[in-house]
Amino acid sequence: MGTLEGQSLEESWEELKEKFWEFYKADWCIWPVAQLMNFLFVPPKYRVVYINVITLGWDTYLSYLKHRVSTGTAVPRAHASLPRCCSCASPSAPQGRSPALAPLL
Repeated sequence: MGTLEGQSLEESWEELKEKFWEFYKADWCIWPVAQLMNFLFVPPKYRVVYINVITLGWDTYLSYLKHRVSTGTAVPRAHASLPRCCSCASPSAPQGRSPALAPLL
């Protein structure tokens, strides 16, 4: 995945080392229970749907984990390059920014 995002092999390896145990522990917490529930309580005709719903949640978690900013990584302040819209041009917004975004910036 890192190669597709333009990461070097070394950067991908560091990310894997940083996030592997969190992912692995979550995997062991979710899937054995999900499969136990699947085979004990879910009727056979609904098992695929049930696992697809669990997989959607799992994939969402993996996406969050992949794109979460590491504690040692600085977050660039890119708010200056945000496109302006009608709400961003309000006079009450500091420096032309949206009032809703003001606490975040």
